[in-house]
Amino acid sequence: MKTLPELQNHFFRSVLNNSDELIAEVKQQGEMTAIERVAIYVDGYRLRLIEALQDSYPALHTLMGDDDFESLCLEYMDHFPSKHFSIRYFGSHLAKFLHENEDYSNSELLQEMTEFEWALRGSFDSKDQKTLNLNDLSQIAPEQWSELTFNLHPSLRILNLSWNAPSLWQAIEQEADPQSPEKNQLPVSWIIWRPELETHFRSMASAEAMGFDLIKKGKSFGELCEFMTGLVKPEEAAQKAASFLARWIEDGLFVNERSTTLN
Repeated sequence: MKTLPELQNHFFRSVLNNSDELIAEVKQQGEMTAIERVAIYVDGYRLRLIEALQDSYPALHTLMGDDDFESLCLEYMDHFPSKHFSIRYFGSHLAKFLHENEDYSNSELLQEMTEFEWALRGSFDSKDQKTLNLNDLSQIAPEQWSELTFNLHPSLRILNLSWNAPSLWQAIEQEADPQSPEKNQLPVSWIIWRPELETHFRSMASAEAMGFDLIKKGKSFGELCEFMTGLVKPEEAAQKAASFLARWIEDGLFVNERSTTLN
């Protein structure tokens, strides 16, 4: 006779890995066979994981349809079984799975929608932190501005997307008329962030995206101005950099804390 820990381990592996090692320990009950009794728990567990993925990826589910999405979920959970006590993180490897699995590796739109939806969820769940505003910078002397650096809000996510996944997601979320998938001529930079209680996202034009990348890497406002001289007339560079900075601060992309430094 198996001990309780042994039975628990058999049950765990049967449910998690869909193995048959528990069947020999289960008796038939009425017309229900041991296989059918075990299947109740196995199927229930997998259905719950499918529901979790559908909750994390509603637009992906809509694009794929019920049957294809369920097939994807079942295949995904075999490759990346849930290992965290919270089901919240179960879908964290889905984009990686789509990239690497030969059945989905050419589905670039599905990959980018997966990345976008997971970034939205990660941004929403991020730590709350007070955002920097223009008044916080009012006491900084003009000669110190060139050395000013900024820290990004923890909710910020940056994606470079080749397809119109954000607009497709928005149409699905708002139950608007369906949009056609479209591929951009060049990848577009998108930022996702949550300064307060609502998640925002928007695209960045090439110049803004390149400038923001400098700030993200810890470069100073003076270095941003210098960089802008290669994109606009030298006499307009500081004004262009300042306009970008004002937009980023108004959006709430930076945090107000001591580590926002003067070098």
